[in-house]
Amino acid sequence: MIPDVLRGYPKLARPHVLGKRSFAMQLVPTRLTDWQQLGKKKRWELIQRAIAPAFADVDECYLYTDTDSSSQEPNSSAADFLVRDGKRFRMATDVNVFGDRYREFWIDWNWNRGSIVWFQPFNQRHLESAFAQCFDPIAMENPSAYLGPNVVRFARRRTSESESDRMCFAMPSGVEHLFVFASTEAIGSLFDLALENCRFTDSFRMCYGTP
Repeated sequence: MIPDVLRGYPKLARPHVLGKRSFAMQLVPTRLTDWQQLGKKKRWELIQRAIAPAFADVDECYLYTDTDSSSQEPNSSAADFLVRDGKRFRMATDVNVFGDRYREFWIDWNWNRGSIVWFQPFNQRHLESAFAQCFDPIAMENPSAYLGPNVVRFARRRTSESESDRMCFAMPSGVEHLFVFASTEAIGSLFDLALENCRFTDSFRMCYGTP
């Protein structure tokens, strides 16, 4: 539930969310200056709590490796569920990709996995579960800086072509952020759902709240 001090925030943020057809959330409540501040065990627990529920209804998923190294191969532990698709990789959706054997792929300890982008229909129960593990939903001015321009173009194109209840999640390298993309008709409802279910850090309240 959005805190009283932030009751004016949706009105402030909504035009930007609608304009970008996307918003971003924090997966960790504080900014990391070094990825090793969040140990491997905590990173894996975070993936299981936040990303697995968001992945529950996936029907299409891709991995984009470093755009400067299109020939780069993914983490070897993920080789059995990734198939090259041009300069990206398509992820199998009939494999339990959150099994322990794939932990190193998801926690991205060396910060070189690349961006994962997946599409799914709107499922309020699963989305509420995922959003409840996230913090501080906000319109990101330049999501390409985190995800790469190819990912952002792809996400926006696919969600604009699709039915209004089809949405997209995208997670850049690391485990700090989760992005949501959707059609103009759907993004506002998704943002409202995030506002009602996400948590809010003290620094976010101080920045966007009212005295």
